[in-house]
Amino acid sequence: RWGDAAIQCDDVAREAAMAVALGKPRPGHSVLGIGTFTAAEPCWVQLASKYEAGNGDVSAEKAAYEEALVASGDSGSKWRWRIKHMADGDPEYIA
Repeated sequence: RWGDAAIQCDDVAREAAMAVALGKPRPGHSVLGIGTFTAAEPCWVQLASKYEAGNGDVSAEKAAYEEALVASGDSGSKWRWRIKHMADGDPEYIA
């Protein structure tokens, strides 16, 4: 998927997203840090969205959450499903 032409991001973002996925610093970097995660965002979000759309397990998990919300009396109208990059940016979480 890294070479997918439908993923619109530059080489820096693509390289950073690959580094995040593999858990290894980018070439020329000594750590996998916030700079890499930030650079990866444009590519990472697109790749994650594409994965989510084609994965039955993810769809089933989302449906289970939606069903639980409805069963609890929440219509789900205030909930919006979307890919979030670095939902927790706390340095302790990233480290």
